[in-house]
Amino acid sequence: MNVEMDEKEKNDRIEAWNRAVCCFGTAKIFEKRLRELDPINKRTQILGFVTPLLFGCFVMFSDKENILSNHVFLFFVAIFSFIQLFVSLWALVDNWNNKLGDYTTSISENMFYAGKFEDIGRRYSEDKDRHEKLLQETILSDDLQRKRDIKMNISAKEIRYGRRYALSRFQRKCAECGEIPIVDSPNKNCSLCKI
Repeated sequence: MNVEMDEKEKNDRIEAWNRAVCCFGTAKIFEKRLRELDPINKRTQILGFVTPLLFGCFVMFSDKENILSNHVFLFFVAIFSFIQLFVSLWALVDNWNNKLGDYTTSISENMFYAGKFEDIGRRYSEDKDRHEKLLQETILSDDLQRKRDIKMNISAKEIRYGRRYALSRFQRKCAECGEIPIVDSPNKNCSLCKI
């Protein structure tokens, strides 16, 4: 009976740590996406305000006698308008605002679950029954979050990126190369650690 309980505790701890790594890695993936998309989205919104202001300034302050400067100014306003239209359509079609919200939610949820799984992995032996039940409840919630995350099309490269960060964070060895990944200097000979 005691051997069976020790095996159960061992398996539960392994599951908790594996899930902590996975959740943390997924959060890092969406943090990276958020860092890349948010500035572009903000610039698009700023450009949406600047373009009409430029055109308004042109109308108010244009020199009716200097036709060359008027054409040059209109040319730049037209370029800004075209860029703003193109990027705004892209943002609308690609649904950037909803993606930003989804990324933010996923980061928050995955970091929360990573912390819970880490706590379970560290403190399991303090109250085995409580932590066993907590692990099962957290797994159910994490499985729902994973289903939402999968819909956001995570690439193999992003998975390697997230795994590298998570293994480094939790000081866990890579299953292939047997080393703890260095985030800024991934092992190029390892198919799991490479960029």
